Parts: sequence; structure tokens; C-alpha cells
Amino acid sequence: MSAENNTEKLLLTHEDLALIDIQKILESSSREDLVSLSFSISDEARNEKEKGNETSAKVLTLLAKVSSMMMHPKNKENPFGPFMQMVDGSRSTIVEDFTDDDFSFFRESVESIEDFRICARVADVLWFIGKPTKDIKMAHLAIDNYLQYPLDQDSMLRDGSEAWMRAIFLAKSIGKAGSEYLKKIENSLLQTFETIEENETYLHFRLSEFLLEIVEDNAVRLKMAEAIEKTATESFAKQQWRVSREFYEDAIQWYLKTGGMLEKIYELYDLIAYIWAEEAELHIQSDNAMGAGVFFQNAIDSLRSIPRGEYRERLDTDMKLKGFHIRMTQANKKSIGHMKHMQTESIDISPIIEASQNHVKDKSYPLVLGYLAHVAKPPGKKELSRSAQNTMSKSIFRMLASSVTLSSDGRAIAKAPSINPGDPNDPARVEAMDEELHMHFSIWIGMNVQGSILPALDVIAHEHTITEESLLNLCKKSALVPDGRERFWAKGLYFGFQKDFMTAIHLLSPQLEHFVRLALKEHVVKTTTLDSKGIETENGLSTLLDKLESKEIFDEDFLMEMKMLLSSARGPNLRNVIAHGLIEDEEADSQYAIYFWWRMLRIMIDGAYWSFRKKDD
Repeated sequence: MSAENNTEKLLLTHEDLALIDIQKILESSSREDLVSLSFSISDEARNEKEKGNETSAKVLTLLAKVSSMMMHPKNKENPFGPFMQMVDGSRSTIVEDFTDDDFSFFRESVESIEDFRICARVADVLWFIGKPTKDIKMAHLAIDNYLQYPLDQDSMLRDGSEAWMRAIFLAKSIGKAGSEYLKKIENSLLQTFETIEENETYLHFRLSEFLLEIVEDNAVRLKMAEAIEKTATESFAKQQWRVSREFYEDAIQWYLKTGGMLEKIYELYDLIAYIWAEEAELHIQSDNAMGAGVFFQNAIDSLRSIPRGEYRERLDTDMKLKGFHIRMTQANKKSIGHMKHMQTESIDISPIIEASQNHVKDKSYPLVLGYLAHVAKPPGKKELSRSAQNTMSKSIFRMLASSVTLSSDGRAIAKAPSINPGDPNDPARVEAMDEELHMHFSIWIGMNVQGSILPALDVIAHEHTITEESLLNLCKKSALVPDGRERFWAKGLYFGFQKDFMTAIHLLSPQLEHFVRLALKEHVVKTTTLDSKGIETENGLSTLLDKLESKEIFDEDFLMEMKMLLSSARGPNLRNVIAHGLIEDEEADSQYAIYFWWRMLRIMIDGAYWSFRKKDD
């Protein structure tokens, strides 16, 4: 049996803990947060193992592991998570990794642990697992030790903030037994709050956060709100915009807790909006238009917290909203000009170009159109998703950075949040992944337009004269071109062969919407909306593509492609920008326009081929 297996089977008792001088080990740590202490304890465990002291090594290993977990103080279901989680699924310790023997050792030894930080963690874990039953003594022990964390700014910047919040959470969860704790905690917090120095803003916000959780007396709430508002006003007078704004936001939380003071609350929202706008103007002066756009958006969000009616009229909110919106659009539009192109290492696509040209070269008409329609392959959803996921998993920057998509006129039309790399269940991953998919789709289109579609189109233009009439004949024979729409399709395709993609997409994008609508109706799917007056209107393309029935009628690759190309704000959104007159000259001749034209040609050709095959059969 290996030494490692011997260590695993080694049963520990509280007497084994007495062999460890834990305080001496902790004193050697350069930092005082629990995770850092776990590294020092783990190093000492390795030293003991090398010396052959298996018992001491195992004790230290268990203490290191239990100390390494990240605490989520208000999470009832999973308060302890891994300190580190890798993209390949590997991770550091979680509660489920400990054995029953480990918990037995912790239960027997916890009261002998001299360090309050480790004692609190072990007691809290034992309370959480509740094996064989919840032991109220462990909850009390955890709270008592959490409350030993100092109420100062340095402590709050380390583990103190989570420790005090966890103490509050535990006290609330043990019913009457926790009421005395909550009163003790409230008194300690209020006494400390009154002595906070001006430069201890972080401490202020943490104490305020704790007190918001436990203060029940409305008189105390109002006193807190007024004191914080006073501090905010002092910072405002010094033009400390960020600090004053944060204090005003904190004061609002306290006024809301009183259950009244609506006029005061809305006045503060108005003042916060003013501060955001002042900060935005400072960004513009420092030539940071992108930052200014974000700040104007925050100003707008603050004003939107004021409901319509009396208070909006009194504060002239609607006029301010209009002004901030204009300034935000101006800042966003200016920021577009400041954006820089990010260029990666160039790729030689000359072999692709040559292969595409040879693919259509010396082919007869109309057979050559079939070769053109299949010179590239539309992207597969699974393949694109794997590629995007691979990129996401290798880029920590991509996970931590949020993104904003701006239209050509400066509007923010889509946003993707940052995500927590250590949390595979972070809901923000869905949006971030969608953003990454759009980026990969854009790259894929660029490669195929430049490497395949345009080179093949040039060869055809040199060897053939494509007429609108000949295209009309093909459209009439295509099973996929709806009856009565053949001329629209033919004209749109013809302009593409003339490289007038601007005209082509204006003709073809409504026809794709009709194509989708018709397919849904043929499957008896409702494509309209009935309003309260009994007026029935047709739904737009975005709504049609999002219908559950669309997933059954169209394959997932086509559905993804059309959404990204025509109706998604993160993509070119061709159908909407064309329908609402928002498309600009450059966009109308972009790679997306060319690809969409080619995609419509492929649909028509595939339908014509199917018709000929059916006729032959």
C-alpha cells in the first residue's frame, strides 16, 4: 500500500491538532486573509510530509483545504465555493470533498483551534453540513469567532466584510437564539459608524450594508439616511463626484427603508443624474468619449427611477432625459471615430481564392450558378459554437471584459457583461457566449466573401453575361421561390451580379421575411398579433424566427444564420436597418450584404435543383 493511501486512511483526533503550532505557521504568512493563510499552512504540510510526519501533514492539509474555500456569506444553498476553478473543469476544494472521518476530526477539534479565522470557518462548515443533525452550538461558535474580525478598513478589505455579513446571516437563520447576536452586532456597527474617518469610504459602505440588513427601528433608519446624505453633500461641495454619488446612492437605500420620503428619494435620483452628467463632461474634456457615453447612460438610468407624474414634472425630468440622450448619442458617435482596428497575424487565403476561381471557371450557364451557390458552405451552429467556446476558455480577458455594440449613429444597441471565470453557471455566460458567436460568425463571413464568393463572382462576370430575364426563368422554376415573388428575387439577384449589393439587399431582405412567414403558415403556425381593438397585424422577422415552431421547420444552422445576419442587434441586423432606413452606404456594400445576396442565390438554386430532380423523377 502506498504512503499516500496510508495517509488517506489515517484517522485523526483532537490530540493530533495539539501537535501543531498553528500560530507560528500563521505568523509566517505575508497576508492575513484566509486563502493566503491556507497557502502557508499547505506549505508547512508539505514540509511535514517530507520529514515523514504523516499525522501532522494530514492535520495541516485538512486545515489548509477548509481555509482555502471562498465564502459566499448570504448563499444558503452553497456558502462555500472553490477558490479556483479551471476551464477544463478542475478546481480547488469544496465541502463535498471532505469525508465523514474529516468531519469527525473537525467536530472533535474545532473548539481547540486557537485562530479565530480558522475556528469560525470550521464551525461554519460543520453547521452547514448538519451531520448527523444541525448543531446549534456550531452556529454560535462560528458567530462568536466571526465577530472577532476587527471593524476597520483594512479588515474589511480582506475577509472582515464577508465574516461580519456571514455572522449576520447565521444569526438570522437560528431564530430567537440569534436575536441577541443581532442586537449586539447592531450596537457594535453603529458605534463604529459614528467614528469613521473621512478617508474610510470603503469601511463606511460596508458598515452601512450590514446595518441595512438588521436595523428595524425607523428612527434609526432616518437618522442614518440623513447622516449619509450630509456626508454626500460635503463631498459634492468639494466636487468629489464619484464619492458624493456613491454616498447619495447609499442614502437612497436608507430612505427607501423608512417606507416613505419619496420626494427626497426622487430629488436624490435627480442629483445623482446631474453628477453622472458632470463626470461625463469631464470625460469628453479628456478626450474619452466612450467613457462619457457610459456615464450619460447612467445619468439616464438614474432619471428613469423617477416615476411619471407629479415628481417628474416638478423636477423637469423629461427635458433632462432628452438632453442627456442627445449628449450620449453625440459621445457614442464621437467614440466610434476613436476606435482602433485590432489586427491579428495575416492569413494567406490565395489557395482558397484560386480554388474558388477554378471551381466556377469554364462552366456553362446556368450550371455555373449552381457552382457559385456552392462555392462556400454556410456555417454550422455546432462547429461555430465549439470554436467560440474554445476562444472563450482560453481568454481570461474576454471573460473579465464587458462589451458594448454601437450602431453607426452612436446608439448602444447591444451589451455583453463580463463573466466570472470560476463560475460555470454564471447566467452572464449566455450573453457573453452569444457575443462571441457573433464575432466568429463575422470572421467566417469575411473569410468566405473575400476568399470564395467575390473571386468566383469575378470569374463569372468575365465569362458570362447574366440577364435579369434568365434569372427570372430560374426563379420561376425554383420550388423555394414563392409564387408571385419571382420578379423580386430575380431583380435582387441580378443587381448582385452587377455588384450593386445596396439595391440587391433592399429587394431581397423583405423576400426572406416573406419566405419565413410563408413556411410557418404552411405549417399552420400563427404569424400575426391581435390587439385589444381586434386589429390583426403581421409579426416581424425577429418574432417569426424566435417562434418555437421555427426550430421544428428550419434546421438549426439556417435559423442561427438568419438571426445573426438579419435580426440580431449584435450582428449587422440587415432586415431592421433596411426596414427603418438606418443602413448607411458602407454597410449596404459590406461583406454581410454580399453574403446575404449569395445566401439568397443559394436558396433559389437549391429550390431550382429540387424542382428539376422532382420533374425527372
